[in-house]
Amino acid sequence: MPNFARIIQNAYQEILERAADPEGLRVYNIEMNAGMSEADLRETLLRSQEYAQKNQGFRPAVLGIGFNFDYIGYTSFGLLGRSVEDQIAWVERGVAEGVVVFRIFSDTSFWPSDPLLDRVPKHRAVDDTGRHPSREHVRTVRQAIRRAFIPQRAVMEYVILVTQFEENGPLFQRFEATENYVFEVMERFNDESNMIFELGNEVDIHGKGWEPDRVNRVLAEVRQRWPHVIISCSSGQEPNPAFDGYIYPQGSWGNIHYPRRDFPDLSFGWPRFNRPLVDDEPEFFPRTNVEQYLTHQALVFQQNGFMTAHTEEGFICDPRVQTDLPLLRALAAASSTRSARAGRLRRRNS
Repeated sequence: MPNFARIIQNAYQEILERAADPEGLRVYNIEMNAGMSEADLRETLLRSQEYAQKNQGFRPAVLGIGFNFDYIGYTSFGLLGRSVEDQIAWVERGVAEGVVVFRIFSDTSFWPSDPLLDRVPKHRAVDDTGRHPSREHVRTVRQAIRRAFIPQRAVMEYVILVTQFEENGPLFQRFEATENYVFEVMERFNDESNMIFELGNEVDIHGKGWEPDRVNRVLAEVRQRWPHVIISCSSGQEPNPAFDGYIYPQGSWGNIHYPRRDFPDLSFGWPRFNRPLVDDEPEFFPRTNVEQYLTHQALVFQQNGFMTAHTEEGFICDPRVQTDLPLLRALAAASSTRSARAGRLRRRNS
């Protein structure tokens, strides 16, 4: 029987910061001989009570076809450009309204002038060369996670946009090896709890971004280096009959996450390929009304997935604006009703 002691010891040291005890070595060696992967082992340790106590938080994980948390997501575009006090106020406000995950954009370039974008607090994620995450950005993200997210048990969905434009061309074209930037970001933040990653890619809708073979190459490398990291990859899509019921017919476009079928190293993907699914910013609220959001959310939840609400207020990230509260409260109420119904069903079947 193969001996997986070295892999188990390494996982214990990296995650729990101690040597594996004899019982842990014995049990996990049996499990790995029975088919448990290294990624599964690491996720088990990351979900342990010992890890949570040591880290004063939790690490999001994909378990089977679901997540280890009940998800309501909210897009917060300029959060990192706000003061720490505003970041804390924004997360506290969202959590009070039922939000668990905040979709945060890392600004890999200066944005072009736009009436809406010009209202977003700017924060530059790259250094002066445009090729590496800046030290200031790393400090800002870590501070936001530790002061705003961990105390609230909220999750930062950190979006790395590879398609933003710079003076000398988009990030994905200008780099000799763009992948290095993604790997550097992962290296800086893979140890953080309360965080998942998303690669923002728009090759489908705008023709700017990475082709599938390049996406897969990067994802495979990330999975090899950091098996426990949760990573997804989104792509802007025009309304498509193949996604009837998942993209609003009234919506102009939506960010959907690539299917696991075509990208095997993704942590999650679009429905009917491999679950769970993600649907980010299918349209702005109130352009897309509460009833449409609720219909869409129900379809997403049927697939054991999650949806991120996207409003102009969330986009701009002003914690004092409250015009989006009807949407957040309706989504939270619907989620609570579904959770209660699922709980009764589980009790009835047990």
